[in-house]
Amino acid sequence: MTRITRNLICAAFAALYAGAAMAHQNGAAADPRAKPSNAICPVLGGKVDPKTSPVTVRGRTYGLCCPDCGSKLTANPDKYLNKDGVPKNESAAGKANQAPEHHMH
Repeated sequence: MTRITRNLICAAFAALYAGAAMAHQNGAAADPRAKPSNAICPVLGGKVDPKTSPVTVRGRTYGLCCPDCGSKLTANPDKYLNKDGVPKNESAAGKANQAPEHHMH
């Protein structure tokens, strides 16, 4: 095995480990039996798509309109969730304060 190949393999494993650790820390992996209680996406405000895997953040499971919203929610939960876990876009005050985002797939 060449030195470059060995370094690439080590880097790949390090990236996988870091990603798994971050997902565990943020609770990104949802329990497949957990049902989200929200009907609208906490990130974009669209209807929750049952085909999109939910994510769990701070012990609460959220349904999403698309996979991109899951990565946004786990990366920056304070932007989308109140301290009690209720999505900011579910309250009248949150709707007024949250700038709309657009799907960019």
